[in-house]
Amino acid sequence: MKKKWGGGGWIIEPEEGQVLGVTAGDHPFLTLEIDLRIAETAKKTYPRYVSD
Repeated sequence: MKKKWGGGGWIIEPEEGQVLGVTAGDHPFLTLEIDLRIAETAKKTYPRYVSD
């Protein structure tokens, strides 16, 4: 059974909001290497540290 495309996804750079990659029906998977140190530092800056 062929599965239908469920929608797009994206990977966004945490500091500037630059789109690093997107998924689509013709390429439904996306993998990128990220520097976890940069991601952890970004989590400590406003507004990412504000509780929901």
